[in-house]
Amino acid sequence: PAGSTTQTERRCIEDGTTSKCFETRSVQVDRGAIHYVTDVTKVVAAENLRREFVQTLTKTFANLTTGLAIFNRDKQLALFNPALVDLTGLGAEFLSAQPNLMTFFDNLRDNHVLPEPRNYGDWRTQILQMIETATGGLYRETWTLPSGLTYRVTGRPHPDGAVAFLFEDISDEISLTRRFRSQVDVRQAVLDNLSEAVVVLSPAKTVLLCNSTCSSLLGIDPDSSFAEMSLNDLTKICNSRLPNPEFWDTVVKGLDCPRLQDPIDANLLDTHSKRYRCRAVSLPGGAAMLTIAPAGIAAGKAHADLVTSD
Repeated sequence: PAGSTTQTERRCIEDGTTSKCFETRSVQVDRGAIHYVTDVTKVVAAENLRREFVQTLTKTFANLTTGLAIFNRDKQLALFNPALVDLTGLGAEFLSAQPNLMTFFDNLRDNHVLPEPRNYGDWRTQILQMIETATGGLYRETWTLPSGLTYRVTGRPHPDGAVAFLFEDISDEISLTRRFRSQVDVRQAVLDNLSEAVVVLSPAKTVLLCNSTCSSLLGIDPDSSFAEMSLNDLTKICNSRLPNPEFWDTVVKGLDCPRLQDPIDANLLDTHSKRYRCRAVSLPGGAAMLTIAPAGIAAGKAHADLVTSD
């Protein structure tokens, strides 16, 4: 009504173990007042539940080591956690001002928290493509930064048009992988420089690796084959180069045991009557090794330690 004023108030009344909430609305009119009372107990309970849920999420995000940046449908920063500040070096004041996506990534570039682009124009195009990819699907890239750190950046879209970016510091993981790969390469290089053929079998008795001498002698290359080579397959190839079915049957039976107590050792002739010393031994963890060397060269037992000293 004309000239009326409205006042709204919400009150909760405790009744033993239960609580009832009511919303009162008073409308002042010329001749008095009209009062409305509505039971809003369920509404209040839902609001409290939502508030507690948000508080729980906030605490969870605060304890994450992964940097989190969530942009709303207008591409404004709506939520971030302390880890994002630590990983990006962007100030909490800047992030609290809710910058848009492009401003956010512009500042990442200024802080050298982006791979250095060849030119600024290409970089802007790449960032736009990245945003489109993260908005339309999953964006996942590894950033190697000028500082030497390595970040894994993941962009995940949300149904309402929002997008979340996750920043993980994987520098230690990358360093460990590189160090392991370097050790593997060194061990393979040592094996390849041996004059004897070496084949290592997994606990499942499939060919795990061999050296270049073995590849030349037996004509096998496990790295280039999609199918796994079993012990039976290996001994068939060995028997075609160094014919002696009885010995190779003994090798199969011996290596099929959980743990071969004594090495299986014999001197065999190849199809050109050249003598080789063949030796099968067990390795720790259920693996096994087969060595084939010209009879004048002793098969080195120490090689077992070399390839299994992880």
